[in-house]
Amino acid sequence: MLTHTFTWKVTGDDTNGQYAIAEVTDTEGGSAPVHSHPWEETFYILEGEMEVQVGEQTQILGAGAVIHIPANTIHAFRICSPTCRTLISLAPASAAEFY
Repeated sequence: MLTHTFTWKVTGDDTNGQYAIAEVTDTEGGSAPVHSHPWEETFYILEGEMEVQVGEQTQILGAGAVIHIPANTIHAFRICSPTCRTLISLAPASAAEFY
């Protein structure tokens, strides 16, 4: 996750702690290993492609695709285009402190 660039669009202060939204940019090969956490994430791909694993299923997502990852679900991703821009929604907003 050291290669990701986060630009916070909506913070917990804006939503009374309910959720936060960030635009995340990364380059080919950028990834997050298999992991889980107690918050929900929703990815909306703005540009580029990423391979996403949720549970036992893996798929390649391109611009316009959306995937929701429930809390405590095993998942991973890897950028497979020169660049990728994604909107990520985190709920609750306190999850943003991790990043």
